[in-house]
This record gives sequence, C-alpha cells and structure tokens, in this order.
Amino acid sequence: ALAAPRPPFDCLTREAWGGAKRAWCCAHERLGCAGLGAALAEGGGGGLAPPRLETGDLVFVRPAADASELDKAILATGAATVLWWRSHGVNASNETAWHVALAQRDASGALHFVEATPPAVVVTPAADFWRRASHATLYAGRLVGARMRALGAAATQAASAQAGTPYASDFEPPPAKFYCSSLVEWAFGVAAGEKSVFLPPGLTFKLLFEPLGFWERYYHGLNQSLPVNVSGSNPTLLLHSPAVRFTTLRPEDVVANLSATGFSSFQTFKLAGSAIGTGAPRSLTAQTVS
Repeated sequence: ALAAPRPPFDCLTREAWGGAKRAWCCAHERLGCAGLGAALAEGGGGGLAPPRLETGDLVFVRPAADASELDKAILATGAATVLWWRSHGVNASNETAWHVALAQRDASGALHFVEATPPAVVVTPAADFWRRASHATLYAGRLVGARMRALGAAATQAASAQAGTPYASDFEPPPAKFYCSSLVEWAFGVAAGEKSVFLPPGLTFKLLFEPLGFWERYYHGLNQSLPVNVSGSNPTLLLHSPAVRFTTLRPEDVVANLSATGFSSFQTFKLAGSAIGTGAPRSLTAQTVS
C-alpha cells in the first residue's frame, strides 16, 4: 500500500509563518487564521491570534481518547446530532463536544465559566477550568451577529444566578435542574425572551441516545425509563448551531486568557506537550517564576 502523502506544512511549529503556510494551515487545521473577533463574529472557524474570550462566549470540551464509557456515549450522541443537523440542511462538520460552559468576565476583567456540572451549577475560575480540561480538545464559540452577541451579558447573569441548582443527571428539562447545554440554552432563551436562540424558527430537537444499549443501562441505574420524544439539547447541538461560530483553542490561546484570572505577577502557565486540539498528549502546569 502507498504511504499517505506528507502534509506540505507542520501547523504546530512556532516560527513566523509565510502566507502560503498560514493559508494552508487555516484551511486544513483551523490554525493561524484571523483573530477571535474576525474568525467568530462573521466567518467560520480559524485559529486565534491572540484570543480574548468575552462574556457570553462559549467554550466546548471534547475529552481525551481515554474517555469514560459515559463520555464516549455523549460523543456518540454528538455524532448522531451532527447527522441530525445535516438532515435539516445545516452543513455541520464532524466535531463533537462533551461539555459546554459560558464565559463571564467580572468588572476587573477576570475570566470565569458558568457551567452545570455534577453536583450543581457553579461559577468556575478560568484557571481551574483550564486545569480540569488540560488533556481535552477545546473549542471557543461566539454567537453570530450584533443582536445575538448583545445577549451575552444577560445570559451569563441568568446562568450565574442559578449557582447551586442541582445537576440534571437524567437530562430533565430546566429550570428545576440543569445539565451543561440546557443551562446555556435556557440562559440565552431568558435573555432573548424566546425558547431557544440556537435552533431555527419552528425546529425542535428531541433528545438522541447513542448507543442505545448504553443509555438504557444508564437510565436503569437511575431507576428510570429512557426518555422518549423529549425536547432537549446537547453540547454538539449548540456547537453546530447556525447561531454559533467556533474555532479550536490552542495552548497559547489558553495562556492569553489567563490574564487577570487571579494569578499573581510571579506566576505563569507553562505549556507541556503538544497543542490542545490536536488529540495528542498535552498538559498545562502552573509554575512559579523567580
């Protein structure tokens, strides 16, 4: 068998890139493209150079290859959701996500993430969020258009007001409980005064469960039946929504977003291993600088 051709460029090197390399890496690896505003506000994906996550932006997480059985089932459900989007005329790419959180900056500029994660809705400092996701693929998402982005502050306020609300392990609809994507969808719905800003008008998403055998066992463990014909969401549904533009977050993007997040001037984050988003082993470790 013939060996696969080598790519013309290595998109993980850090030298100054020429125009040809930048264009190829942007088109094929989503690296080296426009900044966050240009890449996400009006266009599609692209590398961030440099990014600044703003209040109302979304961060999606895809776990490492050694994910748990539950994580893999969520990703399989995400793959089914990609097909669902395509069946409704959306040209969704293959990326899937396991978790989604809302970015929020306070008055000092410090970055936090509002998220529904067991056992309850929490507001997580960015440094803690990055550490927890250090072996994951991360995507930054931004809502499309000025009207949609203007909802960010009200949405994050609505979401953060739910801190302490129990996590919906059974994916019960909000607002008595929340799972990660239901919190995000609900919060933007509150801000917009409509059910969902992530679905085109007239379209409803019913919960998908893949692989079916896993989810039947999962709900059996909760002493419940598998939900049938129940409206809901999942992270991949939001990731590929026509209302969202997303791009891969690289390690240097994570570092750029650690400014004003509670670290003293004597601390920095050192990158170890390969880039977040490549699927290769990597980690972020806090180190003190003398």
